[in-house]
Amino acid sequence: MALAEREFPQVMPLQAQMRAAMLAAVRAVDEEFGGAQITAKLLEMPAKIRGLKDAVNEARQAVEAARSDVEQARAVIVAQIASEINPVTGKPAYSNEEARRAEFIRRAALDEDYKVAAEALRMAEDSLSIATFDLERAQDEFAALQAAARIAAGRMALMAQ
Repeated sequence: MALAEREFPQVMPLQAQMRAAMLAAVRAVDEEFGGAQITAKLLEMPAKIRGLKDAVNEARQAVEAARSDVEQARAVIVAQIASEINPVTGKPAYSNEEARRAEFIRRAALDEDYKVAAEALRMAEDSLSIATFDLERAQDEFAALQAAARIAAGRMALMAQ
């Protein structure tokens, strides 16, 4: 038995009451500031952010694949234009860059492979934009939760003094 217990038996119940009151106050403050919710959300966010980073990487890969498909379809059209010969003169049908560019635009608008590849690229870029936005929003939310946790911890520390 400790000296305080032997000489002042009334001190122990008082200390237990103070400790219980302090714990109740901490729980009340924690509940008031949403400490449990903040903590739970903070613990969930790293996994969520990891998943969103994976989604961004997949979307980037899809954009690169779609861009490659567009370039391949473009190369086919450009090769067709470059290989065309004017039957009357026996010279290239599109002799200058401006004429080749105009013919490419015309053919690209009509070429199904090119249109499908271009649409797939547009959709992949849209998906990447959405995935990037979602990731940035989650990172901002995580930072805000960290700030809220610091504020709540600071308030609790002030109240404990």
